[in-house]
Amino acid sequence: MRKYCKNCCTKHLAQALILLEESRHGHPTHKWLAIGHLAEAASEIESYDVTIYGMIREARKNVEEHGVCDIMEILEALEAVTKYLETQ
Repeated sequence: MRKYCKNCCTKHLAQALILLEESRHGHPTHKWLAIGHLAEAASEIESYDVTIYGMIREARKNVEEHGVCDIMEILEALEAVTKYLETQ
C-alpha cells in the first residue's frame, strides 16, 4: 500500500473545482466525480492535518447533501494545503 501524498491532495482539490464548474454548466453527472475527488483529497491529507481534512470533508458533505458547495470552501482548503506544503 502506498503512502498518502500531500501533493496529491492539491491535485484532487483542483480537479474537484473543475468538475463542479462543469456540473454547473450542463454536465450534472460531473458532480459525482467531484465528490469522489473531494473524498480522495481528504484521504490524502487526513494523516497530516485533521483541520484541513475537516474542511474538505465539510465541502464534500455539502455537495452530497445539497448538490452544491461554496467554491470558496474548496479554495480555502486548497490554500491551506498549499501553505502546509510550504512549511514542510
